[in-house]
Amino acid sequence: AGASNKIVVLSDVLQAGIPAAQLYTEIGQLLQQFGIRQCIGIGTAIGAHRAILQAYVPQCLFFDSITALQQSLTTQHFQQAYVLLKGARQFQFETLHQWLQLQSHQTRLDIHLGAMQHNLQQFRQLLTPGTKLMAVVKAYGYGSGSAEVGRLLQFQKVDYLAVAYADEGVQLRKAGISLPILVLNIDAAAFDALVTYQLEPEIFSFGILQQFIAYLQQQAIESYPIHIKLDTGMHRLGFELKDIQQLTQILATQSNVVIKSVFSHLAASDAAEHDAFTVRQIALFQEMIAAIQKVIPYAFLQHIGNSAAIERHSEWQLSMVRLGIGLYGVAPYAASHLQLQPVARLYTTIAQIRNVAAGETVGYNRRGVVAANARIATIRIGYADGFSRQLSNGVGKVWLHGKLAPVIGTVCMDMTMIDVTNIPEAQENDEVEIFGTHLPVQQHADWCNTIAYEILTSIGLRVPRVYITE
Repeated sequence: AGASNKIVVLSDVLQAGIPAAQLYTEIGQLLQQFGIRQCIGIGTAIGAHRAILQAYVPQCLFFDSITALQQSLTTQHFQQAYVLLKGARQFQFETLHQWLQLQSHQTRLDIHLGAMQHNLQQFRQLLTPGTKLMAVVKAYGYGSGSAEVGRLLQFQKVDYLAVAYADEGVQLRKAGISLPILVLNIDAAAFDALVTYQLEPEIFSFGILQQFIAYLQQQAIESYPIHIKLDTGMHRLGFELKDIQQLTQILATQSNVVIKSVFSHLAASDAAEHDAFTVRQIALFQEMIAAIQKVIPYAFLQHIGNSAAIERHSEWQLSMVRLGIGLYGVAPYAASHLQLQPVARLYTTIAQIRNVAAGETVGYNRRGVVAANARIATIRIGYADGFSRQLSNGVGKVWLHGKLAPVIGTVCMDMTMIDVTNIPEAQENDEVEIFGTHLPVQQHADWCNTIAYEILTSIGLRVPRVYITE
């Protein structure tokens, strides 16, 4: 949707704890701040304060109920718009969400922000008092949308965000995110963007450190925050123990950068069979930290714990932890006791159903052989949307009317065929769950012979994201 075409559908706000006039003034100011062009109010209280909202939002409509809205508007009203639904449970906003989706017949990725907030609290309850939390929102927020996720996390008062590349950080800044942002992978081409948008780089080598210091000297910039990456066994990026003396000498003899944090990456914090290696990583990290502290006179943050380590190795939370995949509702290890909720839930619909006789074939290269008379449905999703070809020929399944329907034949670019012979109630335009509440993304990933990270980050950008708050 275009940036100028944003619609918010908002119900009466119950139990706000402040006077109604003040409440709706603050809501109006917030809508104006984020460039909302249209507000649709549901309920008698919000309708009674329409004059306040109309002072801040160019277009306002008000209805007593969702039913009244559906009777007055068609789904065309919401075409090519970025729509946020925010309603108290008693107003049954889920019916509006379903109505919009059934009319559009789209493949979509629902992003449940309430589930993300729940997951955040699940991990926060494990933190010792004073431990800071860095939320990882790289790769388009693990496919969920970095700006939307960033706004939620800022509202929830996390301490830091982390992204992979500078352009991801720039997008967050342009979306109004003011939290400190760590950029994990930089090169010299990113320096201008880092400084312009106040992004904090990971420094992992002498080359990038010296280039960045030279750039800052040229720009006459002092005390720019950086994050030092140490290699304690992952062997991907970072300074090794033998580098620490040279590193501290460089840092101690210049004034252009200051260390904001020193961190490392655990290679197998989720795996009990590698706990001895994890302990060695921690010990090496502490040894390297001590060597840095002997030379650097000021305090800095220290972090090595990730989603799995927050739960499995709570004694190593240090001054900050990094929360990534767990935030999105994927258990960081198999035996996790956390009650996480799936954030991203992928759905599509049935385009057509046909009867196919025994002996016929389905799809490219005739890979799908019909052994007995079958009922075959074509669904509106393919590998261009992130539905992997690994799922072809019965490997993958989808959830339909409470049953699993196997893929038949080869997954196509935009379509996939499934066998619904054993689901007689299936009809054209029925909704199909690819992964979500009933079919966990971990199971989907297993069928693809990969991990949930790859599944979530592979959902094509042509698949619309629908943001749901509860």
